[in-house]
Amino acid sequence: MSTATGVFLLSLTAVPVCYSMNLMSSMGDHRLVFGGACLVLAVIVFMSYLIIAFTGKQNKPSDLFFYVFSLFAFTSVVDLVIGLELDGVINNFVAFYLKEGEPYLNTAYGTMINYWDGTGHYCMYLMMVTAIVWKLNVVFSFSQKIKAQKKSIFQRPFDLMMVIYLLTSCVFSFIRMLAALNSPILFAQAYVKFYEPYLLDPVIYPKLQMLVYWFYLTPHSLCAIYGLLYPGCEWMSDWALIHAGAAMQGQFSHIGSSLHSRTPYALRVPIDSRSTFWVINLILLVFPQILAWRCLNKPAFFAKEVDPRPLKKEHLK
Repeated sequence: MSTATGVFLLSLTAVPVCYSMNLMSSMGDHRLVFGGACLVLAVIVFMSYLIIAFTGKQNKPSDLFFYVFSLFAFTSVVDLVIGLELDGVINNFVAFYLKEGEPYLNTAYGTMINYWDGTGHYCMYLMMVTAIVWKLNVVFSFSQKIKAQKKSIFQRPFDLMMVIYLLTSCVFSFIRMLAALNSPILFAQAYVKFYEPYLLDPVIYPKLQMLVYWFYLTPHSLCAIYGLLYPGCEWMSDWALIHAGAAMQGQFSHIGSSLHSRTPYALRVPIDSRSTFWVINLILLVFPQILAWRCLNKPAFFAKEVDPRPLKKEHLK
């Protein structure tokens, strides 16, 4: 059995562990449940060590993040179990935790963030564990950077499209922020009424999400526009990757919550405007992923600027 497969199988033990912990809760001793949960986390890390110990020497990872991602893979399955119980697919696996641990999860937004952690994050953790085991490393060539950095934005139609998207997303983030704050401005009122009434949900999650978009993702979008216009912005790839992850998680939770049965019917997306709702929100989900792909797949433009002068003979030796 490979190391990565062992971590995958170990993460699945979260299902019987959740069921057992829920049975322990019937004893009524909160300290016992808390102590049991801490013990389980320690055991998972120890089992990860044993998985490494019983695999071949070639695939023994030394990176401590192997243990971190192994533990998080386990907790991701726990979150998937929570999401399924919230939607009534399963019962009595985490009922005690939802009542005594994190009751705020009993909302549409809470359900969706559990689904995201149990699917999106789970897959990423397993991929990172696999990369650590296989000692994968991505190395890019900057052999064409001089050529790439001489091109203006109008000679790079894909980048021009990204600039237009980023500018549009800034405007749209402003509109949704005003709508979430229940601004009296007409276009904000019209948007929240006809397209996303969920922004006024009293649970406050959508309002916080729109504020995060405005105060965090919008400044990044402006910086990304600069990075696409001027060469040598080495930070561009890392920031684009973080932006892509934040947009994916935020949009996944927001879209799902806007349509979820736990959201009051009056605050769900109106049937007549659902096509527009899907187009808008999928664009906000997909385009940050495209930008991250562009930055990581063709990073030459973002490499540190080089001296275009020819090298002296002694430098060529």
